[in-house]
Amino acid sequence: MKIKQLLVVAGPTAVGKSLFLKRLTQQPSNELGDQLAVGCQRWQQVNARQFDSDAPRPFAGTSSDHIGLHYEITRTWKRPYDHAGDPGLKLLEFADKRIFVTLWAPANVLRDRLVRRDISSWRRRLSGIIARWSGKPSARKQARRMDFSSLYREGASELDQIYQGWFRFCADFSSDDHWLLDTSTANGRVRPLDHASLQSGNCVTGLLRGPSQAA
Repeated sequence: MKIKQLLVVAGPTAVGKSLFLKRLTQQPSNELGDQLAVGCQRWQQVNARQFDSDAPRPFAGTSSDHIGLHYEITRTWKRPYDHAGDPGLKLLEFADKRIFVTLWAPANVLRDRLVRRDISSWRRRLSGIIARWSGKPSARKQARRMDFSSLYREGASELDQIYQGWFRFCADFSSDDHWLLDTSTANGRVRPLDHASLQSGNCVTGLLRGPSQAA
């Protein structure tokens, strides 16, 4: 398998990865896409979950020009592997060019978004309760959603550590483009990340305090 250009859109649950990819691919005139140097190609979207051991491979043995990878940086949380061992990131090996866009929002914003999701998806919540009694996978997903609510407690440092671990992993791909985007507002700040900031893991601090660009 060979990939001409791989766009990695990363961040925790509820940060806005799906919305970002939708905005990038469905708007014909896209200032954000131009700013992040990702063009306006038709990105073939895949989710890192599709590469887990029990999931069918989305394009085994084929090639693609432009792939957008939807990646949860919390996949490694409470799991026995780190990003380097995550099967969801094996695509990185096959890409000629990689662009990393990491999305960030404050923990309280993420927690509020989870609450709104739960309110608007009461039918899925009901099916999750039924599935919990029957032992179906959706029950486990619901339990993990509850874990995220605790992860997003105001002032919790675990989420900061998850971000730092992700940025340090990204430092191994220093020749690629790295961006950090604040999704807490409609026109969030955008900042390019250099190798030194990735290695330090303190990229979010730089976004909040340093000069940035408007998305």
